[in-house]
Amino acid sequence: MIVRKESNIIRHFLVAFATALLLLVALSANAQDEAAAKTDAEDKPTVVWGGVSLASYANTPEEQRKAMPVIGEMLMCKHTAAGCGGVDVEAAARDALNAVEFNDFNVKIGNVSVSQQQGYIITPVVTSETVTEAFEGKDFGYSYSYRIFGNLMILEFLPGEVKYVSAYPFILKRFDVQPQRLSKAQQQKVFQDLYLSNSLGANYFEEMYRAAEERLMLRYKDHNYVQVNEVVLSEEVQGVLKKSHGVDSWKQQIANFFEANLAREAESPILPSALGDRTTEKLQLVFRDASTQLTVPPAGYSIGIDVRRFIRHEAKGGKVVCFMVGAIFTVTDPYGDQIGELKFARRQDSCGVTMPGAVRSNTMYFPESMYSLLLQVAKQFDGTVDDKFIQRNVQKPAGVKNQIQKLRKTMFN
Repeated sequence: MIVRKESNIIRHFLVAFATALLLLVALSANAQDEAAAKTDAEDKPTVVWGGVSLASYANTPEEQRKAMPVIGEMLMCKHTAAGCGGVDVEAAARDALNAVEFNDFNVKIGNVSVSQQQGYIITPVVTSETVTEAFEGKDFGYSYSYRIFGNLMILEFLPGEVKYVSAYPFILKRFDVQPQRLSKAQQQKVFQDLYLSNSLGANYFEEMYRAAEERLMLRYKDHNYVQVNEVVLSEEVQGVLKKSHGVDSWKQQIANFFEANLAREAESPILPSALGDRTTEKLQLVFRDASTQLTVPPAGYSIGIDVRRFIRHEAKGGKVVCFMVGAIFTVTDPYGDQIGELKFARRQDSCGVTMPGAVRSNTMYFPESMYSLLLQVAKQFDGTVDDKFIQRNVQKPAGVKNQIQKLRKTMFN
């Protein structure tokens, strides 16, 4: 009995000792992890919050504001408590930073020290706001496609100079159907809500920061500068698009859309798009209390997009409607030589069944079909070419697949 009792005591002692040892090891590991995390956070460089900005190549502030009237009005209203109905888009954008932690840098909320001669600032940039309206039929009402285009950008300030460092392009889209046609003020209220809250299910700044959290870098490894700097629209395409926005506006939208999706899919930095002669001009950044001109580095590889065909096709007595789109994508190298030409035609994938009484407007559905094609083309540069997409949308699948693989390796590796 005594032996058994002593044996039990020894067993309990050993169990207690092992438990205490495991607890000690776990605590030590946790302490090391916390210390490592703290060290990583301390090792990351700091960028200073610079506030919301508007960006364009416009010649005048008035011309710039036309591309982004809602954010422009809110940002330039300086007396937020009295003159803007309590609306403060700067505060909304700043507060949204609390929910994110960037992988490559820390963000400091505050002003740059007067004595500081060099440093980095981060700014959520808006480049344009667009809304497209279409009548869907008496039983369905009106459809609205809203988009906010922009970049989360890091700038370096030096004595007498501001330099571009990096940017993550971002687009927020909202599609909505209303029983009655919305007034201009009601449409603008949608944009305002997307900037100031998440009452509509999404907030522009929150979504932008979340998308860029792991991808926007201050310290990129060596990489090529890639940029969309040409968009061509045929007369056929212009005839549809200019019913909702000007041709120049559509060209910039198309460039921004492809730029944003290509950056995400290729997981590589892309320069903010600049079309035509603007590639040699300075980008105008306007903040609430200041403005600056920014020189964007010249592109090593330039992308051109030529949207050539919009073809509407109806089958089965109008029950099936197709909005077919044809486009050509070209790539030129640093010497100006074309190194790639990819031809796509969205045919079968552009078709959909239409409900009785529904109207399918060219103004709404050709742009959406075009954007779908741009998105799918961008996805081919994620490192895994989609054979099914290539087979359905190009005439010579093998040649196009080989070109995409070579172009990805050339531009992004």
